[in-house]
Amino acid sequence: MWALLVLSPSMQIRDIPQPIYAPAFAGCQREIICGLLEQRDVVMSQVYSRQYGPMQVGATIFTPDWVEYAFGSTQWSVKKSTLADHECMVLTLQSITRHDEKRNHEYWASDNLVWWVGMDGKILRQWEVRSMPDGILVADALYGADSITVTVGDPTQLNAKSREYFPTSMEKLNDQFKPMIDDKKVLLQEKDYDVFNPFEGTFEHHKAKIDGLFAGTYMNIKFKGRVASIIHPKYTERSYISDERELIRSDLAPYRYLLLMTAPESKKDGHWEIRNLSEAPKRNLPRPTDISHLPPR
Repeated sequence: MWALLVLSPSMQIRDIPQPIYAPAFAGCQREIICGLLEQRDVVMSQVYSRQYGPMQVGATIFTPDWVEYAFGSTQWSVKKSTLADHECMVLTLQSITRHDEKRNHEYWASDNLVWWVGMDGKILRQWEVRSMPDGILVADALYGADSITVTVGDPTQLNAKSREYFPTSMEKLNDQFKPMIDDKKVLLQEKDYDVFNPFEGTFEHHKAKIDGLFAGTYMNIKFKGRVASIIHPKYTERSYISDERELIRSDLAPYRYLLLMTAPESKKDGHWEIRNLSEAPKRNLPRPTDISHLPPR
């Protein structure tokens, strides 16, 4: 009975405007496949790359044309920390994307996410800010033993609303960060997991699987590792993760990619340097507040 209630659209938190624009491209590909391992700040560029042609118009033949440009960036890190006296790993992710799909209507979208995950693999807290042309929404979700307490609202309107959700399986939510690869060994060939969308009050089913091996050269550095597919409700990603468990590239939607822009820790030399996020319009976004306690586990 709870499953039907939780997954029903009527269970969205009322009086909170729902975004009508597409959010920024998210990340977490490495953490979904490898689990939460400590990682210094990594920057990846969101790149559009496509070859057109050759084309023939009348008697004229146009040579192939290659179009490539950056349309955003993603930056994330994983660090050890504590939350209400719970030792945990903290995954912090910032993503900025320029969309131009609404009949050449260009707009920027940004997404800031923070996950607190206990050393036992259980999610403790999920915090997210979505900034789009129609406004800013903030969601704060506290995970308990069998429920999630969510507060969602627009900080500029002081209209925050709270609700409690009862997932059918907390284990499926925790499986999002369950490791599939340990060093060079495959622990899980595939896994099913759920991701909670706090803005819509829904639980989205995903699947990840190890597809095979890859080897190649990028930025004059040789890499080899494994290819993994992450199957989202609306699209599938293919991510390339090195034997050192570092994300090198991820194929997003058609002709859109995430490409590494900072030196992998295992390959760092004098020719690499940290790159800043793209110069997109920025807003003063809220930051997660401290909490004095967690729901009982």
